[in-house]
Amino acid sequence: MLDDNRYGRLFSLAYAHPELPVLALNDNVIVTIEPSMGALVDARSTNGLIVLDFGGAALTAGDNGYMVVGNGVLDVFAPGEMVIPTNS
Repeated sequence: MLDDNRYGRLFSLAYAHPELPVLALNDNVIVTIEPSMGALVDARSTNGLIVLDFGGAALTAGDNGYMVVGNGVLDVFAPGEMVIPTNS
Protein backbone atom coordinates (compact mmCIF):
# COMPACT_ATOMS: atom_id res chain seq x y z
CA MET A 1 0.00 0.00 0.00
CA LEU A 2 2.50 2.64 1.12
CA ASP A 3 5.46 1.48 -0.95
CA ASP A 4 3.41 1.39 -4.15
CA ASN A 5 1.51 4.66 -3.49
CA ARG A 6 -1.89 3.07 -4.02
CA TYR A 7 -3.93 5.61 -2.11
CA GLY A 8 -5.86 6.48 -5.29
CA ARG A 9 -7.08 2.89 -5.55
CA LEU A 10 -7.99 2.85 -1.85
CA PHE A 11 -10.11 5.99 -2.17
CA SER A 12 -11.69 4.80 -5.44
CA LEU A 13 -12.74 1.52 -3.83
CA ALA A 14 -14.20 3.26 -0.79
CA TYR A 15 -16.02 5.75 -3.05
CA ALA A 16 -17.49 2.96 -5.23
CA HIS A 17 -18.63 0.93 -2.19
CA PRO A 18 -19.32 3.36 0.67
CA GLU A 19 -21.38 0.74 2.51
CA LEU A 20 -18.19 -1.23 3.30
CA PRO A 21 -15.08 -0.16 5.21
CA VAL A 22 -11.93 -0.57 3.09
CA LEU A 23 -8.84 -2.14 4.70
CA ALA A 24 -5.34 -1.43 3.42
CA LEU A 25 -2.65 -3.86 4.48
CA ASN A 26 0.87 -2.49 4.36
CA ASP A 27 3.95 -4.68 4.07
CA ASN A 28 4.67 -6.74 7.18
CA VAL A 29 1.21 -6.39 8.73
CA ILE A 30 -0.48 -9.34 10.39
CA VAL A 31 -4.19 -9.03 11.15
CA THR A 32 -5.86 -11.78 13.15
CA ILE A 33 -9.66 -12.05 12.99
CA GLU A 34 -11.38 -14.24 15.58
CA PRO A 35 -15.18 -14.45 15.95
CA SER A 36 -14.90 -14.31 19.74
CA MET A 37 -12.29 -11.49 19.90
CA GLY A 38 -12.70 -9.39 16.78
CA ALA A 39 -9.71 -8.14 14.79
CA LEU A 40 -6.24 -7.44 16.13
CA VAL A 41 -3.16 -5.99 14.44
CA ASP A 42 -0.51 -8.42 15.64
CA ALA A 43 2.26 -6.91 17.78
CA ARG A 44 4.87 -8.59 15.53
CA SER A 45 3.80 -6.33 12.64
CA THR A 46 6.16 -3.54 11.62
CA ASN A 47 3.47 -1.36 9.97
CA GLY A 48 -0.09 -0.40 10.75
CA LEU A 49 -3.47 -1.20 9.23
CA ILE A 50 -5.28 1.62 7.42
CA VAL A 51 -9.09 1.66 7.39
CA LEU A 52 -11.12 4.03 5.20
CA ASP A 53 -14.86 4.31 5.88
CA PHE A 54 -17.22 6.39 3.73
CA GLY A 55 -20.39 4.88 5.28
CA GLY A 56 -21.53 8.19 6.77
CA ALA A 57 -19.82 10.47 4.25
CA ALA A 58 -21.40 12.86 1.78
CA LEU A 59 -20.16 11.80 -1.66
CA THR A 60 -20.47 13.75 -4.90
CA ALA A 61 -18.50 14.66 -8.01
CA GLY A 62 -16.90 18.08 -8.30
CA ASP A 63 -17.16 20.42 -11.29
CA ASN A 64 -13.92 18.93 -12.59
CA GLY A 65 -15.25 15.36 -12.32
CA TYR A 66 -13.13 14.42 -9.32
CA MET A 67 -14.46 12.78 -6.14
CA VAL A 68 -15.66 15.02 -3.36
CA VAL A 69 -15.90 13.43 0.10
CA GLY A 70 -17.27 15.13 3.19
CA ASN A 71 -16.87 13.50 6.62
CA GLY A 72 -15.11 10.32 5.54
CA VAL A 73 -13.15 8.49 8.23
CA LEU A 74 -9.52 7.43 7.82
CA ASP A 75 -8.09 5.49 10.75
CA VAL A 76 -4.72 3.86 11.39
CA PHE A 77 -4.30 0.94 13.78
CA ALA A 78 -0.79 0.38 15.11
CA PRO A 79 0.73 -3.01 15.93
CA GLY A 80 -0.88 -4.42 19.07
CA GLU A 81 -4.15 -2.49 18.66
CA MET A 82 -7.64 -3.98 18.46
CA VAL A 83 -9.60 -2.95 15.36
CA ILE A 84 -12.88 -1.78 16.86
CA PRO A 85 -15.47 0.01 14.71
CA THR A 86 -17.29 2.91 16.34
CA ASN A 87 -20.22 5.08 15.32
CA SER A 88 -18.72 8.41 16.31
